Amino acid sequence: MEIFYELAIKICFLYSFIFMGFVMTKVFDLKLHDTSKMLIYLVAPVVVFFGGYNVDINVSVLFAPVLLFFIFTFILYFSFYLLKLLGRGENKRILSYVCASTNAGYLGIPIAIFIFDEASIYILSCVGIMMATSSVGVYLISRGKYSLKQSLINTFSIPLIYMVLLGLVLNYNEVKLPETILMYENYFKYSYSFLGMFIAGIALGQIKKIEFDKFFIFWSLFFSYIIWPVVVFGVIYIDGLFLDLLYPELEKVFILISILPMAAVVIPYASIFNYNVDKIAFTLVINTLFAVLYLPVMIYLLGLS
Repeated sequence: MEIFYELAIKICFLYSFIFMGFVMTKVFDLKLHDTSKMLIYLVAPVVVFFGGYNVDINVSVLFAPVLLFFIFTFILYFSFYLLKLLGRGENKRILSYVCASTNAGYLGIPIAIFIFDEASIYILSCVGIMMATSSVGVYLISRGKYSLKQSLINTFSIPLIYMVLLGLVLNYNEVKLPETILMYENYFKYSYSFLGMFIAGIALGQIKKIEFDKFFIFWSLFFSYIIWPVVVFGVIYIDGLFLDLLYPELEKVFILISILPMAAVVIPYASIFNYNVDKIAFTLVINTLFAVLYLPVMIYLLGLS
């Protein structure tokens, strides 16, 4: 039980960054849009670059992010077409993006560092989610606001995919970076987690009107805590029957990703593409608060630690 309490304390500490962002915004009137751009275009690309550079490359490790990319895409479009079928078309793009997102980065990386012996495998696996978030996910929500041409430009302007490929190429060719560069890896990883949660607080601090959309909240919770785990456990089962590429450590990575709450990264992307940030920020709070007890309990019961 000791690991349960330690994990719960760590999660609460990470959530305190949301509170910090909220208070700082109320006091200093911080701007969400500018902070979001710094996170998406600078900090996140550096984090995934180091993930690709440090991981031990093998078929399973390279298979993991590709598989997570397709899991994200499946959940994204499953929600999208289901909402369309149910006649809930007004929010179907951004709500599907919310449903497919999982906080594998800002929240997941520090938890992975805490419970796994080797976090590089987790970080590289997360690249699949991050790439899907910034490509097919960005394309879907951008199409709700922009033309096809501009949506494609928006998608390919996100530098994350280029940085992870650069990291993998340098890794594969055994290019040794100087220690003066490598020493900054942890700084960027922790900055990534801090800024991601902090931005959620900024969004909360800028809420002008609380929008309690019961269906929006229910749909996000249903996908975060039921659909995601069901899909991932199904994938693990099918892999065990036919491919057997996911060895035990990777299975734990997939399971952890599947039980994480809604991703805070939805907020900066929603801000950039002019969606209703107030509604999304409030949904994030409900979704994230549910995870305070759910997450350490599930990690303990599933034997991830």
